[in-house]
Amino acid sequence: MALFRITEPALEPVTVAEARAWLKLDHTSEDALIVELIRAARMEVENQTGRSLITQHWRMTFDRWPVRDLIHLPNGPVTAVLAVTVYGAGGVPVVLSPAEYTLDTLSDPARLMIERRPASGRRMNGVEIDYACGYGPTGVDVPDFIRRAIKMLVVHFYEFRGAVRPEDQPVSYPDGFLSLLRPLKRVRL
Repeated sequence: MALFRITEPALEPVTVAEARAWLKLDHTSEDALIVELIRAARMEVENQTGRSLITQHWRMTFDRWPVRDLIHLPNGPVTAVLAVTVYGAGGVPVVLSPAEYTLDTLSDPARLMIERRPASGRRMNGVEIDYACGYGPTGVDVPDFIRRAIKMLVVHFYEFRGAVRPEDQPVSYPDGFLSLLRPLKRVRL
């Protein structure tokens, strides 16, 4: 199985003005840096939670159909399946009709049940599932506690910029950051 993002979020969940207010900056000379810090903080929150914050599209590929009837779709909250494609003999793509699968978005992670499973003619990556996920298209769609965690991390990154190389970040997290994200941690039973 392989998983990769097809489209990046169109914008970030926190604006530069909101981050500037948390940083208590009254100038715009470091806005380019703040944009980078917001993006890095959003990516860290997504990595910590396994969730996509702003609407984005992902693709999951399999060499062949999984043995289990249910396929778990990571990076929720999943909002829609965009396409289920199977590459048949000769590499010809066959796109399944939405009537041939069922999406369960109440589960976390979301589950997809495929009713009809045509055989894949490819040895590798013969099955593709494209799906949309995220809380919505704008920052106001993202829960406030997640946006607060991003702002906390932006301030932390800003304060420690230059002290630690960018590739070594994050070295630490601000107090309360992980506590804010704790409700999003998945518990296995």
